[in-house]
Amino acid sequence: MDKKYNFRYDPLYRVIDEIEELRIVEGNFKSLFDRLKQINNLGIIPEIFEMARYPKYEHGLGTMYQIISLLDVADKNIIPTKYRKPLILASLFLHFGHFPYTYSTERALLLSSNLGNRGKENKIKKYAKSKIEKVLNKISLDDERKQYILDNIFSLCDYERLYRYFSAEILVKKFSNLKDKVDGLSEEDLEVIIRDLVDKENDGYTYLSLADKADFVQRDALYFGTVRIDVSPKHLYGGISRYNPSYSV
Repeated sequence: MDKKYNFRYDPLYRVIDEIEELRIVEGNFKSLFDRLKQINNLGIIPEIFEMARYPKYEHGLGTMYQIISLLDVADKNIIPTKYRKPLILASLFLHFGHFPYTYSTERALLLSSNLGNRGKENKIKKYAKSKIEKVLNKISLDDERKQYILDNIFSLCDYERLYRYFSAEILVKKFSNLKDKVDGLSEEDLEVIIRDLVDKENDGYTYLSLADKADFVQRDALYFGTVRIDVSPKHLYGGISRYNPSYSV
């Protein structure tokens, strides 16, 4: 019997394969995806440019598509098989932690976490810190590195990474359910996925960041009406591609 393929329509890529991981995650965590459909990826920009409007959900699927494209062209010596499914799952969980208006709201939350009397515990900081620490405690880091990460976030040096920790905290809470649904997923994969989401020194973090940027740069251009960018994954991921292309900009 031929394998049945399902597709999703996408304004940028035309069609996106509905892979097994997407069906499982969206089917079991529908409310999280529904929330992304209500968040605009361009924050407050549509208040000025009306046409510059598309949901975070659309960008999330686009990031997953870019990861699938990357894995399709990357040699398995570069991205071994055991890291591939965790990277796909990381791309699906990546944006769950975003707030409405995205980075502007996250920055405002961190600013508010530093308000008040020094002698009194700030409730907002306590709330955010508890989520970040829940994630950090799931990966192998020494206390000094954990404190460095916390200091950088709350000092606003790394405020743009806050949503990644909130996304990873959702993963921690949902992982037992996810593990039961996804074939071949083990408890050891949890740390791999978390590192893909939050650890700057991890290769998976680099790949995920590249895929995220590859989608929103092209998608932002499409919705701003400036130009339609269409870059082949063979070119885009040339540095980690088995095709080893050498093209100029």
